[in-house]
Amino acid sequence: MNNIAMPVREFDCFVSMPFNSEFDFVYDESISKINLFLENKYILHLTRLDKQAYSRRKIEDNVLRNIDLCDLLIADISAHQATNLPNVSVMHEIGYATGRKRPFILIGKKGTHDGLPANLKGSLIIEYDRLTDPVLQDFTTQLGKQVISVIDEQVLSSLHGEHMVHCFEERPHAGLVQLIENATHRVYILTTNLNYTNNFLKLAITNALTKNLKNPRFKVEMLTMDPESDVANARAIQLGTNIRQYRDELRSSLDAIKTDLDSFGAKVQIITYTTLPTQMAFIIDDAVITCVVSFGLQGRESVHFLLDKTTGMISQFLEHFRAIKTLSMAQQPTHGQSSPSVSHVSLGV
Repeated sequence: MNNIAMPVREFDCFVSMPFNSEFDFVYDESISKINLFLENKYILHLTRLDKQAYSRRKIEDNVLRNIDLCDLLIADISAHQATNLPNVSVMHEIGYATGRKRPFILIGKKGTHDGLPANLKGSLIIEYDRLTDPVLQDFTTQLGKQVISVIDEQVLSSLHGEHMVHCFEERPHAGLVQLIENATHRVYILTTNLNYTNNFLKLAITNALTKNLKNPRFKVEMLTMDPESDVANARAIQLGTNIRQYRDELRSSLDAIKTDLDSFGAKVQIITYTTLPTQMAFIIDDAVITCVVSFGLQGRESVHFLLDKTTGMISQFLEHFRAIKTLSMAQQPTHGQSSPSVSHVSLGV
């Protein structure tokens, strides 16, 4: 997975600052350039209310709406010269963000930490000083590091039920080869047809198995359609393919995989099923690449989605995989029964 160029994740950030030209320099020379300091890991879409068109009449309504929609808040709590206290509106926005469970990052002029209100005592403040850091290079570097930390530790963990996934038009673009070759735990494949696996992924699987020969944790498991099952007929009809031709393709790819991976013994298990899953999946360590079964399209031609470990949804795919595996193994014949419609192939057994 480290070798795949992944799209950069994007987040919305509300910037809370006094409407005062004194703070324009900080925004224009530092905050507005923050994406240059995020190590190509994230992109922030910044909103500063006095720099955008209002969508509602009342300023307060626009402020609250933007905080509701943001992923995090950057708030400048520098003390006002006349009162030696932070701007009241900024403090109100921090309070509202806290109530809405939005993470915030506090910034301020040098010495701001000394005059913190009681409810913010102990909070981390990233301070700027135009005398020692005239173009705010050091300040922006520190701010960038804090933004990354807050997203990593607070924003991502708060996205309950809302996950960003990577989408690929076809399977070859999804980076399966790199994922498989870097695997150290599992390579689980749930597919209707092992033809693609045999032609394009077998070398990567072989390399991963060879690399993990002494790794007792590593295993390759494949669930694929039984060439002799009724569901193979149904799938051939879905694809508009000759049934006999489709059965032959299933059988030949299954035999080829079995033959070529036989030397790895119990590290490889191949099981055939007779029920058509509604979801194909490649589960590689903690990443999942999945697609749906479509009429008229081979799975390899369908849209694919990559869910990495940050989504926390791998358990659902593992449960689906194990349920089909358990059902298929339970349908194996006992001694003395005639040949079943379900064939089970377990290498090394």
